[in-house]
Amino acid sequence: MANLFQNGTPFADGSVTKIRFTNFLSMAEAELNFGPKLNLIIGPNGSGKSTVICGLCLALGGSPKLLGRSEVLSDYVRHGCEKGAVEVNIRDSKESHDRKVELIITKNNHVEYRRDGRKVTRAEVRSMAMSYGIQVDNPCVFLAQDKVKSFAQQTPELLLDNTEKMCEKEERSAARMEEAVKTSEEKLEEAREKLEEVEAEQERTSEEMERRNRQFLDLSDEYRSIYSELDGLAKADYISEAVRQANAKYHETMKNFEAWKEEMEKAEALLEEYRAKQADQSANSSVESEKVALKREYEKWLKKEDELDQKTNKINAGFSQLRIEKESIDRVDLSGRQQFAEKLEIVRATNPRQRCADAFAWYEAHKEQFRKPVYVPVLSMTMNYEDSAPYLETVIPSRDLMVFIFGCREDEQLLADSKHPWRISSTVVSDEQVAKLSVDQPLPESMRVLGFERTAFQLFTAPPVVKAFLNSVAHLSNIPIGTEKTKENLDEVCGVLKNTHRLFLAADLKVRLTKSLYRADISVQTDCLRRNLRYLTAHMPSHTGGDKLDEASVKQALCSIEQRSQKLRAELEEVKRVQQMVATQKEKVRCQLAKIYQKDKAHGSIGQLLKLAQRKYGFPVFNENFFLCFEPDVYSNFL
Repeated sequence: MANLFQNGTPFADGSVTKIRFTNFLSMAEAELNFGPKLNLIIGPNGSGKSTVICGLCLALGGSPKLLGRSEVLSDYVRHGCEKGAVEVNIRDSKESHDRKVELIITKNNHVEYRRDGRKVTRAEVRSMAMSYGIQVDNPCVFLAQDKVKSFAQQTPELLLDNTEKMCEKEERSAARMEEAVKTSEEKLEEAREKLEEVEAEQERTSEEMERRNRQFLDLSDEYRSIYSELDGLAKADYISEAVRQANAKYHETMKNFEAWKEEMEKAEALLEEYRAKQADQSANSSVESEKVALKREYEKWLKKEDELDQKTNKINAGFSQLRIEKESIDRVDLSGRQQFAEKLEIVRATNPRQRCADAFAWYEAHKEQFRKPVYVPVLSMTMNYEDSAPYLETVIPSRDLMVFIFGCREDEQLLADSKHPWRISSTVVSDEQVAKLSVDQPLPESMRVLGFERTAFQLFTAPPVVKAFLNSVAHLSNIPIGTEKTKENLDEVCGVLKNTHRLFLAADLKVRLTKSLYRADISVQTDCLRRNLRYLTAHMPSHTGGDKLDEASVKQALCSIEQRSQKLRAELEEVKRVQQMVATQKEKVRCQLAKIYQKDKAHGSIGQLLKLAQRKYGFPVFNENFFLCFEPDVYSNFL
């Protein structure tokens, strides 16, 4: 694809070309297109400059902790929206189109990363950004404005202390590097000395070879001269002797020449062997394997950081759930207390002379003096159905709704003592009576056929002792509640129930069956239900779903919530501790990688130095990888 901007300037690989925001912080829809050079975002306070930087940091896998804002990602979704998104386009000349990275955040704190349309993990996004040299977690590249403020507000003593802490890591790393450089310099010095020895030996051998060659040429000329003289003086005896001597000298010279040639070949072989050893040493000292290992370690810390962020989100969700549970308990308890206050006001208004409300208030204030709980039916009942109250006020005498029910005679005497200013009706219900009278009897099928759905016993909810008392005085379990069907077939129903029931209710009717003592006739008396309710007017369950909670239940529920909250706080502290450790290790690896990348950039200039060395010495110098472990000034000293 075209790798140019409109004016022809090329984008560098890793350049951000476009950012698109959707429902992110204050932005509903926004798109920014960038140029290939320096880009500035200018605007007044609150115009969204920091929002652009926040979106870029988070979309490239950065942690919310880097921003100095909320650490909960769902807080970055625009108010009133269910989800938000940030899309970043990155130039890559190796691809046919810009690389696209997208971050999607939902209101329930679900986070999803996509790269070129494919779902990926946060660690993979961070790794891709690192491959382009984008380091959102490097304070030299990205520094949140709140962090700048805190840095500027540090005292000189604190600034010095923090600087020394940062330098300690660098000093340890520099010490290790100096040790490595020192060792390499020693090896280099040894290699230089050996090379000088070989060069000196080669120079001596070359000079000797040159001398021998000159001697050989001189002898050859002398041999040809003597041979020409011998050709003219073949018959002279002294010429024969001269020829013999010349031949002997020639053969001796050739023998010496062959010996020097063999020595020269040995010297060249020794030099080649030395070069091979230096090449092996270069390969062994390569830092490529170290770079790969550091990248793996960095990706491991990124993955660990991602896991810790997920665990933090899970803990935060747990805190939210505990808050919801506590608020629900508070609402139910408050609603129950309000409804109980309304019931107590009914008692106060309907029985001003007996002062039942004052008696119950005294019981509440001195509850620890009683052996068992004390109940008043009108204060303890909750209706199960919308039409329950008219039925119950019709069949239960009003005096029985105001009776104080005790579990033992001693409790009754304590509250009903004549020294008190109130005069209450009371009774004692034993555990045996409760077990016998609080059992709910289901309606037989024959009753359901007649339109009956339930009994008066099933119209309300109350403690077992209250239900047992009311059942004993009003026979609630033997009073069926009918429907319109029962009312329409009233004659038939009366004929079926005449021998088993004396009272039943149907729709808005109260039907009483009376059997004559002298004849077999059954008289049927029907009355309308009582509609002007006096006692059961505040007894429907509230929308929060419950009656007044007892103090023990509320205390137990709140104690459970506090224990779970403490456990979550401990887990969160541990996660933060591990996050700090991971951040420290990750920063350490990042610094090591940055130094290796710096050396890689210097590698090009090293190649030029090697070529100069090659021209100087007249033969190839050691493999370039051998020099990767040295600093550039070492190359200059060597060359």
